[in-house]
Formats: sequence, structure tokens, C-alpha cells
Amino acid sequence: MANSARVGSWPDRDVSHKRRHAWRASSWARWWALALAVVLGCSGCGTADRRIELPPLPPRDGDAATAADDAGTEPPDGATRCVTDKDCDDGLACTQESCVRPGYCLRIGDSARCDDGVFCNGFEVCDPKVGCRSGPRESCNDDDACTIDSCDEARKVCVHGPRDFDHDGEIDDHCPGGTDCDDFDPARGRRDAELCADQIDNDCDGVVDEQPCGRPAHDTCADALDISAGGSFEVQLAGAAADYAVSCTAAAARDVVFTFVLKQARDVKLMASSTLGDGSEENAVLALQSSCGDRGAELDCRVGFPADLRRRALPAGRYFVVASGFAAKTLSLRASFSAPTVAPTNTRCPAARDVSAGGTFTGDFVGVTDVAASSCGVSGQPDLFYSFTLRKPQDVEIAALSEETGRLTLSVVSSCATSASEQRCESGDPAQARLHQLPAGHYVLRLEGPASRAVSFSLNVAFLPPTAPPPGDDCAQPLPLTAGKAVSVNLADLRDSVDTSCQLMTKDAVFQLTLDKPSDLDIQLDASAATAVVALQKTCGVPSSELSCRLGRPAQTRVRDVAAGTYFVVVEAPAAQSADLKVDALPASHPVAVSGNTSCAKGWKIPATGGLFVGSTLHMADSYHGSCGGGSTSGDAVFGLQLTQAQHVVARIDSGFDSVLYRYSDARTGSAACTDLPPGACDDDSAGNRQAQLDEMLDPGTYYYVVDGFKSGNQGPYLLDVTVTGK
Repeated sequence: MANSARVGSWPDRDVSHKRRHAWRASSWARWWALALAVVLGCSGCGTADRRIELPPLPPRDGDAATAADDAGTEPPDGATRCVTDKDCDDGLACTQESCVRPGYCLRIGDSARCDDGVFCNGFEVCDPKVGCRSGPRESCNDDDACTIDSCDEARKVCVHGPRDFDHDGEIDDHCPGGTDCDDFDPARGRRDAELCADQIDNDCDGVVDEQPCGRPAHDTCADALDISAGGSFEVQLAGAAADYAVSCTAAAARDVVFTFVLKQARDVKLMASSTLGDGSEENAVLALQSSCGDRGAELDCRVGFPADLRRRALPAGRYFVVASGFAAKTLSLRASFSAPTVAPTNTRCPAARDVSAGGTFTGDFVGVTDVAASSCGVSGQPDLFYSFTLRKPQDVEIAALSEETGRLTLSVVSSCATSASEQRCESGDPAQARLHQLPAGHYVLRLEGPASRAVSFSLNVAFLPPTAPPPGDDCAQPLPLTAGKAVSVNLADLRDSVDTSCQLMTKDAVFQLTLDKPSDLDIQLDASAATAVVALQKTCGVPSSELSCRLGRPAQTRVRDVAAGTYFVVVEAPAAQSADLKVDALPASHPVAVSGNTSCAKGWKIPATGGLFVGSTLHMADSYHGSCGGGSTSGDAVFGLQLTQAQHVVARIDSGFDSVLYRYSDARTGSAACTDLPPGACDDDSAGNRQAQLDEMLDPGTYYYVVDGFKSGNQGPYLLDVTVTGK
């Protein structure tokens, strides 16, 4: 998504335009219903010009007005009759239902509830008839033949790199500055050496098989590099041929060969990394064979970043290692040989190793398989089992640390027969937990290693006097929270005990907040640049009761018109040991419902002092396109603002979809307004995944703000907050 013409000093977003959370603001449901009721029930409002005169609001019954106040006097044909909101429940998780006058159901789809948290598979949408369904995948196509377009799920962005299909670090010579005469063969390029007798121009100089030419060292079994003494080795893959097939990859890859001799049984550890021409790494492949080039004599095969191959007590003899990379220029291998070790016997729950005396225990996962599942682990993690017996209630402190990079998982159960007996589950690098006041009894500790590597580890188990769980550890003992007062919370000793709709499956803290009157809540959670989650729940631990759930760096949100009562704030920050939380209670806001503002000619007039507006872009025309909206084809809603003097204007969208906000400056009126003009400012996601904000000092003049959606399918209810102040 483009970031051009962004106004202000907002940092580049780290989550981009795909939402990573679900919006549960139940207090907004009446606003969305109100907006849609106005849109659906408005007859002839498409012709009303609201640029000059603000139409009167429908009558309200104080702060208790609902969408029902604006419904028609007769239900639409085919409408479902109702008495209460419960009569309108359609069983679909992504719809918001309400019973409006004179007794029929109004249902609005909330696509945010369908978000699977994956950016690259596109935007999921809510179909009010069938529920959640997939949208088109993110294409990332920039229509430039000299770029390779891809989707980076880790960074949540589209990537447009130079045309280098074979990843050899050289750009296709059909593109500006290119030197690669065959961009589909990583063995050809201006940086490659000429190979003899292959009838190919390997170095892209226009001459075939010229002198000097040759083959890289250690390309075949006959020229295998001896690594029997152990150590680190680097060999060139440029020019190597794909000579030998291995079991863990079907693709032909350029390979080199190593060999070693064991005079007696030894533990063997081999790690390989392959480096591309541009300095980045790709998957390396290692295959251990007792007969060189013979796939039938293969003992083990591994692929990874790095490829990590380990064998316990490998017998004496000569062995060969076929190492390969698909497009890499070089391959680095580290080899170590050590005294043979005995395989662990605690690979099944009945054979758990007793650690009741506490202490430090070392081991590795070489040759260990996955036989059990924990609530916070993943499939394929190898398992080792330990047991301990408590004769009285005690605290149990457990920490597991891998000697290499690798995420470990530990879980404590009172019975191997059922997962329901799990007392605690933690995953991390390191994995650590303190179980408070664990009752007397027999327990099993399951330690799981990474699914991709057989790492070594140390396990520490300590038994301590019983202590109460720390405050905030669960819904039973929330920490007190006062509006307007900042607090800091230590997450290190807490559990993952509370569910939220945008949770990260990590340790969380629970706060209790009481409001004595309806308020807007401004919530900010700062975990020192780490990703954090903050959720506001009416019922602790029940995601369906959420008024809001936000993820960000920091996580921040404004929840509007929250009724008086008691609420729970749940915070998570997986990469941080502590976080700072502040909740400010602001005067409750009551938005003006708008409709029919489909163009600049019909833009809804913003008062000189600003205002708060609620509406929907559903069924609105696609009239305009922002410079940062990805070629949007979603519907638009337009607002007009007249300034007689220089003013500071902040316009902000909160929406139920991936929104874009842009602004025109145009003194023309009527149908000519905003035509044939680029937006003067445009923002997408700088204030959050479903938020956009323009913060500007504007000169006297006429301005139009357009609420739009990113690309297609992003439309629905929105809230526009405009503040106008002096310099």
C-alpha cells in the first residue's frame, strides 16, 4: 500500500493495512444501525445539497436514543419481526443484530470479526446471509515488468524488489542496470566464472567456453573436502552442478561434497548456511550418506536456516555429506565430533525422569519424536518427560533454555491420560513459568523442543515455599485501575489465563475499571516498542463481551460512549517483560448520523468547530480515489469544511473496515468540486489498522474530506472525528 502524500510526522506503520484484531465495540452497534437505517430509510436524499445547510437531526430522547428512533414507520418487505434484540440473532458470528421500530430486525455485517490475522491471503468479508467468506488474495502487482512483486507476511507489506528471479544478486539485463543474461539460471551472470565445455556463456560476456574456465572445487564425490578434523568450512557453489539426488528436497540444487572418517563411534553435528549473491540466506540442504552419491545409502537429510543435522553415536567408518543450495553463491559448513552419548529414555510419559529433588538437567532432542500435544505448542515438536511429587503445597519454578536458537514449550499436567489436567503451559526462548501454591500430588512436566531442529537444552526445576499468585494474574484477582492514572505492570511472572479476540497467546495482566458515568475511554498501552494487545471487556475472559481489542506498537484505541459500570482491561506483550497502561475517561461523545453525502457536491457540512459523525459507505458510489488507497473501488463518503481563517484541523476515522482518508482543497461548487484534482493529503493506517488520520494547519478556504476504503470490498460503518482549533 502506498504511503505517498502522508501528512504530518507519523512513523511508517508496522502492521500495514490488513487488520490484526477484531473490533467488538458493542456500544457502537446502535451507531452503525442508526447510520444504516438513515441510509436505507432516506427517500430522495441523494438530491439534497448539504454543503451549505446542515439538515436537522431526528428527535432524540436524551442520551438513550437508539437506532430505533430513526427507523421507518413500516417494516420493509420480507423483514423479520421482533420484540427484542435477541429475536434477531441469526447465528452468524460476524453480524450485529438489533430490533428497530416498528418491530423488525436490522442486521449489519462486521467484516472485522472475520479477520484471520493473515495479511497475504487478502481481506475476509462478512456476508450478512452466510457469514464470513474469503476475499481476493493480496496480489501486490505494481505492473512494472522490472520488479518482482511479493507479499511479506512477517512485515505485513507488499515488496517490490528488482527483477532477479534466480536470486543470484544480479538484475536481469533487460532492465536498467542489469547484468544477468539469463535471469532463470543462478549459475549465469557477470559475476560467475566461465565453465569449460558446456557450450554456455556462463559469465555473460558474449563468448562461450573461453579461457580461463573450469569447475568449482569439491563439486563431485571424487573431489570431496575432508572435514574429519572438524571446524568451519566455506565453499563456492557458483558453477557447481546438481549432481546428486537427496530425499528431503525434490528440486535439483547445485551441490558440493564433504567427507569424514570416524575411527570410533562419535556424536556428529553438522550445520550449513547458504548465502545468495545479494548477501541474504536461503534454505540449505544437508544429506548424510554412507556411500557417496547413493540415495539408497542416505542416513539422514535436513533442510533449514541453517540446515541442522545431528546423529547420536554414529558408528566408525567413512561418511559423505552432500550439501546444496538452490541459488546460493557460497555454502558454509560447521562440523563437530564429540564423545558418543546415550539416547534419552524419557521419551514417553510412563518413563518420565524423576526431578523431585530439583536441580539442573541437560539433554538434547536428537532422535526424539512428537508423541503428545500441549495447549501452547505446535505439531511436530519432540517431547521429553519429567515427573515430580509434592508432599505439600509448594511453588514450582521451571525454566528451559536451548543452547542454540530455538523456541521451547513446557507444560505441567497431573495426568498424562487427559489434556484437561494441564496446570500450566508456556512457550518461549527461554520457556519459563512459576506455578503458585501447587497442591500436593504427582505431576508430569513435558518439555518440547523446536519442530525443525534437535537442539540441546538445560532444564532448571526449583521447589519453593507456597506464595499467592501475583495480582492481575487472572479474572479472580484483577489489578485496580483508575481512569487518568498511569500504571506499570510486570508481566514476567504471569500466565496466559484470559482470552481476547486479538490475543497473542502469551502472558496477560487483568485490570478492573469502574466508571460512574457514561464516558469515552482513551486507552494506551506502551510496551517499549514491542507489539502489545489491549482489550476492554464487560465480562472478564469473554471475548464476545469486548467493546474493543487493539494490537499495535503502542496499542491504543478510543472507545466511545461506554456506559457507567465495571469493566476489565486485559493487556498482553509477548516480547516485553513490562508495559505501561493509561486509560483516560473523556466526556461521552454522541455522533451525528449522516447519509447521502456521496460527492463533494453533496458533502455533509462540518461545523466551524468540528464534530463527530457516524455513517456507512455501504451502497455509496465510488467517485474518488486517494493517492494512498491502492486504486480503491470502494464507496466514498464526503464531508465539507469552510475555514475563514488559518486553523489546526485533525480529522480521524475509526471504522469497521480497512479505511483511507484523503482531503481536497477546491473553491469550486456544485458538480465541478473535486473533479480533475489530486488529493492535497492522504493517509492510510497511520493511526491504526482501521484508522486513518490527517493532522494539518490549513489556510482559509474550502476543503473536502473523503472517507474511502483500501482497494475493493472495504466499506461499511465508520466514525469521523473532526476537531478544529486555533493556531
